[in-house]
Amino acid sequence: MVDLEAVRYNLKGLDPENLPSLKDAVLRGMKLFVPVFVLLFLMLAVGTTPMRSAIWATVAIIVMGFLDKYDRMTTKQLLDGAVACGKTLTSVIAACATAGIVVAMFSLTGLGLKFSNFIVQMGGSQVIISLILSMIVCAVQQRPISSALRRSHRR
Repeated sequence: MVDLEAVRYNLKGLDPENLPSLKDAVLRGMKLFVPVFVLLFLMLAVGTTPMRSAIWATVAIIVMGFLDKYDRMTTKQLLDGAVACGKTLTSVIAACATAGIVVAMFSLTGLGLKFSNFIVQMGGSQVIISLILSMIVCAVQQRPISSALRRSHRR
């Protein structure tokens, strides 16, 4: 996708002499890998819950931001990030709540089992037909949601 967008906007790459060295790029980007390693280590090796691992990975992000000598994070940037997080969190909570309601309705009414049985019966032993029917069901379910999202972004 990046290549296609670059062709679309007629963007060119940097000249080789303007590229940063690999060592500098790795050192500057190391702060981005540490939280991922913390997350995976806590979940896989220690066996903590995903929520607790995510909290400690977030703490690792903040600590790495303050320790980075190339692009040190300030307290003002941390507070601005917390405010921006709070603003965007409302839309994420709304989307998760809506998805939870949809999943609960499918579970309580048994509609999910009816859809899956319908797809299996119609497809029979033909995997392609089952895949096409699954695609149609997903497209039918996705259409009202995407049009509602477009309407909310226009405001």
